[in-house]
Amino acid sequence: MNYLKLITILISFLRLSCLFSQTGSISLDYFNINEYNGNVYIDITLSEGNTCNGIIIQRSLDTIYFEEITHLEGICGNTSFPTSYNFLDENPIINQTSYYRVQFGNNIYSEIIEIFIIDCQDNEYQLRPHPANDETTLYFNNQPGITYELTLFNIGGTKVLTSKSSSNNFLIETSTLINGFYVFSINKGSANKSINGQLIVRH
Repeated sequence: MNYLKLITILISFLRLSCLFSQTGSISLDYFNINEYNGNVYIDITLSEGNTCNGIIIQRSLDTIYFEEITHLEGICGNTSFPTSYNFLDENPIINQTSYYRVQFGNNIYSEIIEIFIIDCQDNEYQLRPHPANDETTLYFNNQPGITYELTLFNIGGTKVLTSKSSSNNFLIETSTLINGFYVFSINKGSANKSINGQLIVRH
């Protein structure tokens, strides 16, 4: 083997090593989680110039002990453009806060994102706490990417509150509402279907 060919091989190896090396941090353009129909969708985008050797999605109940949910083997990312990846947790933890993070390679971790998934069952919604004192959270079955509108009426049919959300919940401030029964309607966008229910305020 002549010296020119040997030098070419060494240069190629060094370039490959640089491409696959991990510097101790990964830059993300996007990291988000959403719940829909009982599944958790994890979306990440590695910034241009970031690479790693494998991706592992992890979940925890206390931000201390994490378990692997799913993984992607091999080289991820690209030195020339951002790269997006999508993952799915088909068996998320229900009625309890869960924490998700991404492990890149052996020991590089993303920030931790939390999500609270409610089993809405047949009603398609849950209120917690209920009856409400100063505030309550209305959880409902959502569809990512759609803005929902909440309208709250008193027992006489007067509109007392409106709110919009693109997540799976509404935080309802009830401190200024008098004690009693209220009814609400959640408009599910273009589907022309609404979720209706009752809210009790008790100070």
